[in-house]
Amino acid sequence: MGTRKLKILLVEDDKVDQMAFRRFVAESDLGYDYTIAGSVTEAKNVLASDKFDAVISDYRLGDGTAFDLLSLIVGAPVVVTTGAGDQDIAVKAMKSGAYDYLIKDRERNYLKVIPTTIEKALRRKELEDQLHIAQFSLDNSADLVLWATPDGKLTYANDEACQSLGYTRGKLLSLNLRDIVFDTSSKETKRVAKSLREKQSLRLEPWFSRKDSSTFPVEIQMNYEEFNEREYVFVFARDISKRKQADKALRESEEKLRVMFEAIGDGVGVTDLEATMVEVNEAFLHTFGLGDKKEAIGLTSFDLIAEKDHPKLLEHVGNILESGQSETREYTLLYNAGQEFQGETTAALMRDGSGNPVGFVSATRDITERKRTEQALRESEEKFRTIFENVNDEIIFVDENGVVIDVNERVEDIFGYKKEEVIGKTSLRSNLPLRM
Repeated sequence: MGTRKLKILLVEDDKVDQMAFRRFVAESDLGYDYTIAGSVTEAKNVLASDKFDAVISDYRLGDGTAFDLLSLIVGAPVVVTTGAGDQDIAVKAMKSGAYDYLIKDRERNYLKVIPTTIEKALRRKELEDQLHIAQFSLDNSADLVLWATPDGKLTYANDEACQSLGYTRGKLLSLNLRDIVFDTSSKETKRVAKSLREKQSLRLEPWFSRKDSSTFPVEIQMNYEEFNEREYVFVFARDISKRKQADKALRESEEKLRVMFEAIGDGVGVTDLEATMVEVNEAFLHTFGLGDKKEAIGLTSFDLIAEKDHPKLLEHVGNILESGQSETREYTLLYNAGQEFQGETTAALMRDGSGNPVGFVSATRDITERKRTEQALRESEEKFRTIFENVNDEIIFVDENGVVIDVNERVEDIFGYKKEEVIGKTSLRSNLPLRM
């Protein structure tokens, strides 16, 4: 696809000049998509219905002048042509918004410079548009933007800077950077200025002081630039009050979690998805007989569980990954990587902010004593049951309401009723007759 043709509007009331323009465009193969208007009125009608990349207008027209059109032409550079001796008019046109002017000559050689003049006007227009956009973005930036001389004299401040610091733009530009950077000594200012010249760029986190003397933390990017033998300092600052508050809240939260982590009586371990320890608490070290955290970090869950329970661990991990729910299992664990003991481990899946699994957290407790107690209780209950069933007298247990809750075998021998027939009855002796 070829380059788009430039749309040119020529406003010229002289028929000969119109013909000369047409001939020049054709002979020079300029490829302009041009329109010719012979008066101010005709030009206004054309401008109302079409847009152009550039406009060339003679100053003196039959029903007015080029000045009558300048305010109507938006987004296109205007080149004004004048006759010899009209230089004052040309200057006035430039001040009124025209991009350039050409002085007509009898031989119409001025036409030869039209392409170059239009090209320069379009380039200037492009640069002005870019400058306007850049200025708009600076003026309306959410960050504070300041320009200063090397000694700190402020020369530019955007809207956010004025609003955040509480000054009018005029008042702010009468100040020095030292006036708004809180608690900065002259020595420190000189040190920063020297460092900025050497490095060309600095990132700092000072505090700014508002007009009402209140302060707030900022993160600033300072840049040093030399242009046309002049020195400039550009400051881009961002209010980080909320970030500082969030950082403080995070530190406090992390401290609370750390205290809780260490205070938990169970041995807590954090692993990655490969079951490698990345963090443990003091109770974990005590539970597994480890000397310090350095000794624990890097171990895997398999190093701490007897080999016979490794299949159980794999199943445990698989269930948690599949369900996303915490699970509790009993394992034969290894104390100091050797001596076995009974433990109970509750493990849960950890996820990142996007919900992706990143590891596991587990809480382990030594249940050796509990297991011994449970075994002793079972043995005691078995002894009691043996005596209960083999004593020669009938034994009946009732609750506080007199309801039978258990009987031994002698009840059947004496009363003739099976155990399931009497449990739940009341006053067995008075309500149940002997069954022969």
